Amino acid sequence: MENIKIRYYVEIDTRKGKEIVKTDYTLNELEKMIITHKKSIEIARVQYTGLKDKNGVEIYGGDILKWLDTTLVIVWRDDNSEFSAINRNRDGKSNVYYNFRKDMANNRCEIIGNIYENKELLEEKQQNNKRR
Repeated sequence: MENIKIRYYVEIDTRKGKEIVKTDYTLNELEKMIITHKKSIEIARVQYTGLKDKNGVEIYGGDILKWLDTTLVIVWRDDNSEFSAINRNRDGKSNVYYNFRKDMANNRCEIIGNIYENKELLEEKQQNNKRR
């Protein structure tokens, strides 16, 4: 069985403003960071899907992918107990879910960002959908 990998995105208040730190922390390292930065810290924890994109980069929940001509976001669905790729319909309201499979990841998709550090990629997509 493959080891479960968890990635943390930590948003820290600094003198320069909010800063997002992405790394694969151990729990001890994360606790140390929380104690060190006593200011407001927001943490997002995402899990490795067990799959890699066409470039061999590990895919985590929250990653934004380009698949064929579609922009997708990887999400965990409790109702199906699986990772899915979500795409917003052109109306911006309804979601289309794709079963995220190995053949979809390895051969055809590429990570272009994530929802924590690259929110603008989703905003661009919504604006493009409104123009259609």
